[in-house]
Amino acid sequence: VENVGAMWAVSIGVRGATRSGRVDAASAERDAWIARSGGAWERAGAPRVMGYNGPSVPSSRQFIEIQIPVRGAQ
Repeated sequence: VENVGAMWAVSIGVRGATRSGRVDAASAERDAWIARSGGAWERAGAPRVMGYNGPSVPSSRQFIEIQIPVRGAQ
């Protein structure tokens, strides 16, 4: 666990087990949103994937969040 300072982020939530294909598709959707912002936002760091469920939750019911830090475009 690492503490970071306050930041803006674009995030997308996905239901289901963490699989690279699912993460890649959600990341592409998130990146498309940034592109549609008309240049208002730009990436400001590496993406991160956060899982919120323990091992007892069936993979079909798990929830993950894929987040990318952003900042106002210069």
